[in-house]
Amino acid sequence: EGRIDGSVEPTAASGVAPRTRMAGVDTTAPPIPNMPESTPVPTPKTALRTIRHRSDIPSEATLRLVARDVQLRGVYVPLITPFAADGSVALDALDDLAHRYLDAGVAGLVPLGTTGETPLLEPDEKRAVLEVCARVGRERQAQVIAGAGTNSTHSTVAALEALAGVDGITAALCVVPYYLKPNQAGIVAHFEALAAASPVPVVVYNIPS
Repeated sequence: EGRIDGSVEPTAASGVAPRTRMAGVDTTAPPIPNMPESTPVPTPKTALRTIRHRSDIPSEATLRLVARDVQLRGVYVPLITPFAADGSVALDALDDLAHRYLDAGVAGLVPLGTTGETPLLEPDEKRAVLEVCARVGRERQAQVIAGAGTNSTHSTVAALEALAGVDGITAALCVVPYYLKPNQAGIVAHFEALAAASPVPVVVYNIPS
């Protein structure tokens, strides 16, 4: 009972968006996601094929911890971070929200993504969010993919290393560095450093631009 098999049924969701911490920004409830019956996601290979310096010759960059043994299937919901009236993170509301999504049939949770207003959270708040979601994941036997990416390799490595003390994190979601726009070799070097430091498999979050 409570096991998640990756198959989900279309459902409606309701809720109140979190109070923003940025003055002058009007925050509204996020749109209801489409939930397909099944969304298979193949396990990535350990070798990433890349084109370096716009060459036509593919090269191999081995990423040691890119999800080799983790099966990702179904819908994974990026969680908002609910806030209390005093501006603190409403952890009880987060716990309730995580259970509600799993009750609706999602396969896993994604805390600390952009949807969770991560840049506005303090380190101890991020840790508290992860611990709540990881505990719910353990209770419900659901996967938890923690957002850990930034546009700084050093900061992302630190965020990944911090996951070592949280039991129940399935993988880490790491974005390709934004704003700085590294070339292909730079992107590979970034993810090689992340893979070497991460205690969990790394899911590459690619935003084409």
